[in-house]
Amino acid sequence: MTLCIVTPAPPGSQTGNRVTACRWESIFRALGFAVEMRTRPPENPPAVLVALHAIKSAEAVEQVRRRWPEVPVVLALTGTDVYHPLRESARGMATARQADRLVVLQPLALQELPAELHPRTRVIYQSVGPPLPPHRPPENEFRICVLGHLRDLKDPF
Repeated sequence: MTLCIVTPAPPGSQTGNRVTACRWESIFRALGFAVEMRTRPPENPPAVLVALHAIKSAEAVEQVRRRWPEVPVVLALTGTDVYHPLRESARGMATARQADRLVVLQPLALQELPAELHPRTRVIYQSVGPPLPPHRPPENEFRICVLGHLRDLKDPF
């Protein structure tokens, strides 16, 4: 079975969408799927379409629905879908309504979706790992590490 992942982030990009797509590609391959990763709609019908970003992957979802309506579509709502209210985008909401399943990466993202989409939505905590060993922080200094693609849209400060 060939699974197609569509992400707006081009190869070599270090954005969250590409990092997530690459992480998911390795998981799907480990589960036995053949995986095709693309930035554009697929040319052949995949067994499943996994699209990252409701607005930027709208064309891929629309084309798959039109050409191969039997192909299951999973839409992953990404950070910018959530941080820029999805409800304000008619195209993003149309894409979400076309998906068979929606994936969000944290439970508060459900607040951006109308209640009608909640039964088709699953929360996947993708950044959870084993607990870190306890350590004693330094007493004379304050250390902080911020990881992410920080920009005004996400209001990191």
